[in-house]
Amino acid sequence: MFCVVRELKMVDRSMVNALIQGRKWVEAKAACASLCKANPDDVEAWFCFAGINAQLGLLDEVVTCCENVIALQSGNVPALYNLGVALQGQGRHQSAIGVYEDLLQHEPRHALALANLGLAFREIGENRKAEQRCRQALELKPDLPEALNTLGLALLDQNDLTAAFNSFTSAIQHRPGYAEAHFNLGLCYEAQGLLPEAQNQYRAAIGLRRAYAEAHARLGASLVKTGDRVTAIEHYRKALEYKPDFAELYSDLATLLLEHREGRIHRAEAERLYRKSLQLLPDSAEVLKNLALTLHESGELDQAEAYFRRALELKPDYVDALAGLAMLLEHKGQYSSGWELLRPLTKHEITSVHVALAFSALARHFDQRTEAVAMLERFASMPMPARTAADVRFALGKLYDELKDYPSAFKYFQQANGIVDARYDESQTRRMFDDLIEVFEKTKIDKRPRASNRSRLPVFIIGMPRSGTSLLEQILASHSEVHGAGELDAIHQMTISIAAVTGSDLAYPFNVDALTRRTIDELASKHLEMLSRRSRIAKRITDKMPHNFLGLGLIDQVFPGARIIHCVRDPVDTCLSIYFQHFNVEHSYAYNLSALGRYYRQYARLMEHWKGVLRIPMLDIRYEDMIEKPEEMSRAVVDFCGLKWEDRCLRFYENSRITKTISYDQVRRPIYKKSVARWKNYEAFITPLLAELAN
Repeated sequence: MFCVVRELKMVDRSMVNALIQGRKWVEAKAACASLCKANPDDVEAWFCFAGINAQLGLLDEVVTCCENVIALQSGNVPALYNLGVALQGQGRHQSAIGVYEDLLQHEPRHALALANLGLAFREIGENRKAEQRCRQALELKPDLPEALNTLGLALLDQNDLTAAFNSFTSAIQHRPGYAEAHFNLGLCYEAQGLLPEAQNQYRAAIGLRRAYAEAHARLGASLVKTGDRVTAIEHYRKALEYKPDFAELYSDLATLLLEHREGRIHRAEAERLYRKSLQLLPDSAEVLKNLALTLHESGELDQAEAYFRRALELKPDYVDALAGLAMLLEHKGQYSSGWELLRPLTKHEITSVHVALAFSALARHFDQRTEAVAMLERFASMPMPARTAADVRFALGKLYDELKDYPSAFKYFQQANGIVDARYDESQTRRMFDDLIEVFEKTKIDKRPRASNRSRLPVFIIGMPRSGTSLLEQILASHSEVHGAGELDAIHQMTISIAAVTGSDLAYPFNVDALTRRTIDELASKHLEMLSRRSRIAKRITDKMPHNFLGLGLIDQVFPGARIIHCVRDPVDTCLSIYFQHFNVEHSYAYNLSALGRYYRQYARLMEHWKGVLRIPMLDIRYEDMIEKPEEMSRAVVDFCGLKWEDRCLRFYENSRITKTISYDQVRRPIYKKSVARWKNYEAFITPLLAELAN
């Protein structure tokens, strides 16, 4: 806390005084700067100038002004005090200590200076000296809140929680509106594991000072511990609003968003937050690693690799970054490189679950599945975050499946699915399918306008997840005139945008009647331009978002010249393969066998409806036929897209493009048959699924 701004005593300086009284600090600064320039030896003017700069938060200029005062009048106690405060505000605690000690030579009984000196010692880790100086201040002034608060911090750092609690409480008693003391009392409660009491104190601090960034941040972190992640995110956002240079918090918020049950929705924001954190902390290996993990999840593999390697340059023994890079190299098909990264770590007991997961992903390429199982089973008995615990069990299920130990495999798949916080609303899902069938009834469809364009650029590959969409796209993307764009979110975003472009108050699909030819043409034009940016030379661009089957009614209106390829696979194999994957919670139907079977029936019902009402060409391709007759089916698909046959489509596994979906590894191999009728290995365990699909 700075000394108050002193008004100038001389009558001819009344303009500066008037500006100070009116709290017009910018104008006062300009006027006082002129006085100091005209009277460079005027101690009073320089001291006033320091106070004005303090009001504006210009600590560098406060330091300069105070140093000028002290140069003109050594031992000027108010100037020494303000200089110490400014240096502390800059984080120059060692320099502040020297200034306060000089001040105390001139005025040994300056209690506030002693309290601030204690705080400076505490900031450099000298807690004993901090405690000593605060006690000296309290001998002079027993009710000094600043000394009581800093003494509490020094005691807290020394783990003397009872004494710290008493000190913070006393500070609040002597100054009921002392926000910092409430905040520190919260820290004291939190150190004792009393989280609700700590949260009450953080809220009290925020009530006293709305823009208290540290209190918002600490409250958010405490709420994470008690499971209220939604409110925690709100407080993290507030903290960054009030303190935009809060470097660590950008990373903490990004991590929290990704840990949210709907983390995929927040991935783009998390990436931005990590990048902001990295601007402020360019040498943080942890932020680099976290950004790399996020980019990997987004499919930006080359960027992710660069950030992993940068993290390891800064911290070569950073095992989580090593694990992340090894997992990424496995995704890119660089198995030997990933294995070499992990080999030095396997010479000792693995203590990182992330290393164990990376080892399990690579182990299948080096006949080390049994070793990977032993490693992961040890971690399966340990407490860990729910997402990681599920990842461990999904990985164990896959390893046991490949080892043909089907009972053990199913046990872990079942455990994994039970861990995921899916919160499936089946009645809402049923209404969604009903609404689509009602809105896109044949007579209604025929009356609605369609886009002017007849572009054949878009090819939509749809179907249930795990039905062969990745394989089919890889075959098409091996054609010289086809670009495989992967799973695009564009159609889903288009359904969301209808309300904005039409001004309709209704939600999709009920707002499609508000679409005019002009608005439909605008939607089509934007989408086609987006596709063209992905490839300026391709004649066809595939979008293999499986759940675009929900948007076929809109696709029929917006892209009359497009083609739909519907991938179909044995229903039991499809559902079981879904059950064996760790999908995001947007696939909330996927984690219960009975619900999964009922969802499949709804999907099948909708597809039968589309076949009866759509005008757009659609080709059904059965996965089993593709496996049994790859050339015949591949030729049919290429012909359906209006392209000439190329033999390279049969050598799709030679295509170097990186597939970003769960099936990234399968499309690197020639067609194999082991996934056909795979469900028979698990027939004894999947009665609920079989019963639903039989209805």
